[in-house]
Amino acid sequence: EERVATVPSVQAVGLSTVLPMTWTDERTALDVEGRQLARPEDAPTVGLRRVSASYMDALSIPLMRGRGLSRLDQLGTVPAALVSESAAARLWPGESAVGKRLRARALGGAPDQWIEIIGVVADVRGNPLGARDPGPVLYVPVRQWPSHSMTLVVRATGDPTALMPAIRREIAALDSRLAAGDVATMPRVVASATSPQSATARMLAVAAIVA
Repeated sequence: EERVATVPSVQAVGLSTVLPMTWTDERTALDVEGRQLARPEDAPTVGLRRVSASYMDALSIPLMRGRGLSRLDQLGTVPAALVSESAAARLWPGESAVGKRLRARALGGAPDQWIEIIGVVADVRGNPLGARDPGPVLYVPVRQWPSHSMTLVVRATGDPTALMPAIRREIAALDSRLAAGDVATMPRVVASATSPQSATARMLAVAAIVA
């Protein structure tokens, strides 16, 4: 993040374990403070994203209520998280989600380690073919819940493809063993995600013309 942020024309840089519209997902069951479940399998489930503090800015995801994540949300501090508007409405209908606490089972941690909701952010499309998209999402700071694999998100002015060589150089300079993987613009990511839908639409159009 710090290295790529110094590249000319870069406006914001963030990290996430799951990028929108990429057909990947990580989910977790939740224990909501004050809620008793008849069975453990009745627990609500949401999408789980481990993100850096600047991820929301990099993808221009607006903060609706509360505060955003900070670099101070790190190991040794009170576990914090953001929820999407869909998650807030589902978990605490008619109430404010800010200040509420939950546990995310996929994260593990101590049995008495509650995560405090510090803010609510706008919904983001994740799977264009999903019946319930956008779905509820929990965002936790990667400084508190580290991950071995992340996606780097860069927002910049001008042609983003011109930045690709510089981004690859910065990753290699940090650690030559790291592979930059697939570097793509968001329009390309969205096009790849919607290609099955587009193909179906084209076939239906042809069938209609033939009919």
